[in-house]
Amino acid sequence: MQLETRYRVFKIKDIESYLTVDGQELLDDLSRKINRIRLFDGKEILQGLFVEHDWPEYESTLQAIANRVDGIQPQTTSAANEELINSTETIGRIKAAIEKYHLDLDNRQHGDIAQNRAFDEILGLKWR
Repeated sequence: MQLETRYRVFKIKDIESYLTVDGQELLDDLSRKINRIRLFDGKEILQGLFVEHDWPEYESTLQAIANRVDGIQPQTTSAANEELINSTETIGRIKAAIEKYHLDLDNRQHGDIAQNRAFDEILGLKWR
């Protein structure tokens, strides 16, 4: 993906370190002027997210933007919800198997047999 320069971003620490007080005030004045004109034109004040190239999130953020530009849809909320539902069902099956395992032990079922039944239920196996 070809990156293009569409924004100018200044790190506040750099502004304070490299500009005189007059330079900082001039930059603030220009920023306020642009924001006023955007509002006058019916646009919102520009807000965005900047990820520095040496941050660990940079590559994944760049890839997400490239995917969007290329029309590749991210995982949908419904797909994520389905994954969560499946995980919840699996956890429920494990809890039920553990509870049955303890009940079998309380009813003096042999430990190995109770354990094998619990694993069979958790893994969905039907040994005969």
